[in-house]
Amino acid sequence: MRKWMIIISCIGLYLIMSGCSLNKSNLVGEIMLNSREGITAYSPAENKFKSVLAGNFNNEVAINADKTKILGYKSIDENKGDYTVIFEYDMANDKFFSVMEYDISLGTGGKECIKYVPNSNKISFIANDKLYIFDRDKGEKTAILNEVDDQYSWDTNGEKILYADKDEKIYMYDMIKKEKQFICEGIHPVLSNNNEYIAYMAKDHMLVVREIKTKKEWRGIDLLRDRRFVFSPDDKYLALAKQEYSIANNPYTIMYAVDYRKGKVTQLFKGDYSSYGFDWK
Repeated sequence: MRKWMIIISCIGLYLIMSGCSLNKSNLVGEIMLNSREGITAYSPAENKFKSVLAGNFNNEVAINADKTKILGYKSIDENKGDYTVIFEYDMANDKFFSVMEYDISLGTGGKECIKYVPNSNKISFIANDKLYIFDRDKGEKTAILNEVDDQYSWDTNGEKILYADKDEKIYMYDMIKKEKQFICEGIHPVLSNNNEYIAYMAKDHMLVVREIKTKKEWRGIDLLRDRRFVFSPDDKYLALAKQEYSIANNPYTIMYAVDYRKGKVTQLFKGDYSSYGFDWK
């Protein structure tokens, strides 16, 4: 019986990934991609790419609220190690700014999940398993949370943080009350733009979208390999980047759009790189 359940599950997953495509014209906004060749904007509705910023940047990117600026980081001396600086690029005025210079106290490791803190002149990032906030006006960084996994999200007010700890438990941390609330078990949590849904990887490696208020869940895609995902600007879809391997065991990434409510998935494009940093606004 268990064998048949596994077979049926695999058939169902194959149908979801290959046969039940969605209408790409409904996919609003642009997906900003960061690869080894630079930062590129991709329109899923038009299936078009356009170069935003050429260069070799590290695998992180974030877009600000009004979609005029992007945040990322780059190595300043790759021969000596990952000595990185966080930068901001003003797309409207074609200007490049240094946001945070190399900080020796953080070591030579990279910075993960760089984000704008909503409604402020601050940014946030993970380094050495700690979540930091950097105040651009004061030039000061502060460690907010310890033992943070490699993904987190801000609510739209910049007052709460959704994150997972190293024990694979997901919490919502209230910056005002300095309290955390347990949400569920899992990793890689992402909060929707309307603060009503979370997407995460469950312990069985399945992609789950949960409505916070009702606890209703949608499940259906195996995320066993490296993956990233983010909500669309209207929260109706997810962009999902999954790492796959060729017959020669070379890694590459496939980007999908996921209609999690209807269980529909369609491939957007196939990339040559093992992973992408990306944001969807």
